[in-house]
Amino acid sequence: MNPGYAAIEAVAKKLGYPEHWEDDLYCWDRQFIERWKPSAFAWMIRKHGTHIIHLGLELETPILVEHAKAIADWEDDTKQFFVWHGAKYHDAHLTHCSDKRTWLEMIRKTEKDRAYEQARLEAVANA
Repeated sequence: MNPGYAAIEAVAKKLGYPEHWEDDLYCWDRQFIERWKPSAFAWMIRKHGTHIIHLGLELETPILVEHAKAIADWEDDTKQFFVWHGAKYHDAHLTHCSDKRTWLEMIRKTEKDRAYEQARLEAVANA
């Protein structure tokens, strides 16, 4: 099993979530992780489902920060936020974010780093 998926599944089992729309976790999140093998992703779990956003440096398109903000702004007291830094890092881990602001800051920083690295690689290729 992919360690990123194993980490989020363990959190879900500990919380007892999701109580509804379990396919978000057990089908869609798992398929996403197994197919794309992201080196990083943002994940939100709540009583009624999950959301996952690809953050890895291997991602070729911009991270949809506004989409993440919309997810974070949903009114739901049960939501919890996490960021996975995985396979391409020496210290794979799932970080629990204390609130939506921290989660969004981590996503914005990752997008900035990812965009910078992509621009650097393009400059080297064009040199």
